Amino acid sequence: MTFRDSDVIARLGGDELAVLAIEASGHSEEAIRTRLCEDMKSISAGESGYEISLSLGVARFDPSKRTSIGELLAKADQSMYEQKRRRSRPLLETETSTQSQ
Repeated sequence: MTFRDSDVIARLGGDELAVLAIEASGHSEEAIRTRLCEDMKSISAGESGYEISLSLGVARFDPSKRTSIGELLAKADQSMYEQKRRRSRPLLETETSTQSQ
């Protein structure tokens, strides 16, 4: 329910998924992220009875550069682990580092 019919969703293994958001503009990344998080909260609150969490990494395809799917997945993976590191820091440290960027 989060993604469009034109998007490609694939299970990489275990609990890892990849989504290729076809023709997504630069500003749609935040909209997709927000929609996904809201949908996950809704499922956690109602249907499942469990709190479901999510770690998300993003890589954008630039048609002017030769980038393989493997390289894009590696960049998204790196982005996800960076998000996890930021989330695991104490709140004050996270806010300070975000403000200094």
